Formats: sequence, structure tokens, C-alpha cells
Amino acid sequence: MTTTRGCDIVVIAASAGGVEALRGPGAEDLWGLRPEEATGRPLAGLDIGLPAGTIVPLPEQTLAGKPAKAEAEVDGTNRRGRPVSMLVQCSRLVGDDGTPQGAIAVINDVSQAAIDADQEQ
Repeated sequence: MTTTRGCDIVVIAASAGGVEALRGPGAEDLWGLRPEEATGRPLAGLDIGLPAGTIVPLPEQTLAGKPAKAEAEVDGTNRRGRPVSMLVQCSRLVGDDGTPQGAIAVINDVSQAAIDADQEQ
């Protein structure tokens, strides 16, 4: 399995049943959330410091087949109480027969502090 170590993104694989997988060091760094704490739980039930009302509909809409891709920038708070701005991008996963099987959400910290830190590296 390929991991996302070395980058600050969070990848969430979701199905109609909830979170199937959570990957990326950003999840623990930003929210203190480990993969085993998220897998099998509803996306709306995760305490990630971001407005669930904005994020949860993105994979739900892609699972429902409209649109195939969705994107939103949301503001929230990380586990240290600092404000963050996150870009959430969702894409639908389809089976061989073309029916929606799940969704992938990629969440990337686009706050100024994260941009400044990337430029220093």
C-alpha cells in the first residue's frame, strides 16, 4: 500500500456505510485522529474541527451520482485550537458497471501557515 507520509494531506475513502479508510499524517497532526478511530464510522461523526455541514454533503453527493467531482474550501480549527483553511476535493469511485461505489475525499491544508511552511522546506 502506498502511504502519504511526507505530505500534509488527508485522504478519506467513503461509502454509503461511512468511512472505509483514512490515510495521511495530516489527519493525526491536524485533528489527532488515527485511522483506526475513523474506519467504520460515519463521516459526520468524526470530530475534525471542520464544519460537517459543508464537508459531509460532498462525498454524499458524489455517491448519489451528482456531480462526479465536488470541491469546497472550508475554515475550521485544528487540534491545537489554531484556525485552518482546508481545500476538500471529492471524486466518485465507480464499479465496472458504472454505478457509484464510493467516494474519495482529499483534504489539504491551504491556510497561510501551511503555505509558508511548505515554502521554507
